[in-house]
Amino acid sequence: MGIAYSELNGYMKRQVRECQSKLIQCGTKAVANTNHKSAFEMQMTKPERFFYDHLIREQLAFHDNVHYWSYRAIILDEPDGKKYVPDFLIIDEKGYIHLYTVRTHWHKAQHEMMREIADLYPWFTFHKVIDGEPQRVLQSQKKRYLSESHITKPNQWELDFASRLEVLRHYGDIKGWGRDLINLRLAYRTFYRPDFFYVDQNDRINFYEIKGFERDDAMVKIKVAASMFPFFDFTLVRRKKGEWHYESVKRVLV
Repeated sequence: MGIAYSELNGYMKRQVRECQSKLIQCGTKAVANTNHKSAFEMQMTKPERFFYDHLIREQLAFHDNVHYWSYRAIILDEPDGKKYVPDFLIIDEKGYIHLYTVRTHWHKAQHEMMREIADLYPWFTFHKVIDGEPQRVLQSQKKRYLSESHITKPNQWELDFASRLEVLRHYGDIKGWGRDLINLRLAYRTFYRPDFFYVDQNDRINFYEIKGFERDDAMVKIKVAASMFPFFDFTLVRRKKGEWHYESVKRVLV
């Protein structure tokens, strides 16, 4: 279920319209039938456009193994503070997330960087694209994944919630979790970084936002993110009288 656009207050409506005017391109099978060059296609490099034309568009048009795709829509943090931005995100028909990086030339350092990223985020399947052909990046068996951002410091509520997620991971209820590691691009220079994510036993990623109080602009970002990334689950988390309360985020229906 989603929340109707008419139910928003005036400020939130303006925020939604602003996001819509700058939204990044993403989509499903309907995109395959477009004949004009959209804004995101104009931004692609030649290797990226070749990969898009010969893999994504063809699979969208003739096959069912691409359920959803987006272009440079997700940003992953690295331990040294750097950012990794995959060129394409693809959700297959089984719901698994594939991240593709397209380069004309691959240097040894770039190969190592992709391996390290794959180890830190084992819930994604990483691919490097060489001459238009994707090659899966194999993960090592080190079993080390990144759970904490080294950029932001958690408050007390976040520390308590992290401890809760770690207990769930320890007992096998979830596969893993992270704090402030994934940044979602909503529009040009507009991002949303959820407080937490966890990966359930079905490999589905769930985002948690810890809220002591609600600001209209923050609420708009969460709702827009839930609408733009329907393959992720978004939940608002509040703490009242020592108890955690969860509220599923409704998508904005315009």
